[in-house]
Amino acid sequence: MIRKFNYTNRKNIPREDIFITILTSNGKSSFILDLNTEKLYFPSESRVYVEAYYGPNYLRFDYGKFENIQQPINSDISELKKFSEKIFFRIKIVDETSENGLLLGFADKIPLSDDSEPKGTQTILFVNPVLMGTKEIWRVNFEDESTGPILEVNNAIEGIKDIAKQDLFVSLVYPSAIRQILNKIADLNTFSNEGDEWSNTWIKFTENTLLVKNTPENCDDSEGVAIWKDSVVKAFCTRFKIFEHFLKVVES
Repeated sequence: MIRKFNYTNRKNIPREDIFITILTSNGKSSFILDLNTEKLYFPSESRVYVEAYYGPNYLRFDYGKFENIQQPINSDISELKKFSEKIFFRIKIVDETSENGLLLGFADKIPLSDDSEPKGTQTILFVNPVLMGTKEIWRVNFEDESTGPILEVNNAIEGIKDIAKQDLFVSLVYPSAIRQILNKIADLNTFSNEGDEWSNTWIKFTENTLLVKNTPENCDDSEGVAIWKDSVVKAFCTRFKIFEHFLKVVES
């Protein structure tokens, strides 16, 4: 059978063909890629690269030619882990015979095969300890449109990941963080619950979990948008008993 390759249109690499596992030993972190190539059709001489990254910080690893993909001797991502606990991965298959290197295949936001999140579940707001370089305690990161908002906490604070789970932190931070996210959705003018964008997921959360039904159609109705934001934050605080948990902490 003659294989035909599309050299002009980038192909998405199916996620079900990709398995990435994190290995931790003696305080060092590395990873292993298992890529099922049976249904992938790329030139044998094209090169395979894996990038581990978070935000603008990344490490690139050369897996050799597509015809003979090999795990590199060194896949250490420990330095990246110091910056961010959460690491994303992407795969690039590149034709390096072209002048600027033609991207033939691509996969991004690859889920880890050993991810701690149970199958069939999804975290609406992921909490990620990062090296901020500032005196901030927390912030909402909107930089990556494909992952959606991430609640970053300052990993310079010992035990910050556990602190972020405590009632006092949740009570003081989450309502404000959610309001920032609603403001972003309004800025983007994306109020649909249909689709795979992060804003669609959040609208589904407000409607199906928080049972808020006054979702605006667009941002033209500024008063309606303001009422909707208040409704969502109020519903969140009510459902998760934010006020009650706060009082329990401060009165104990």
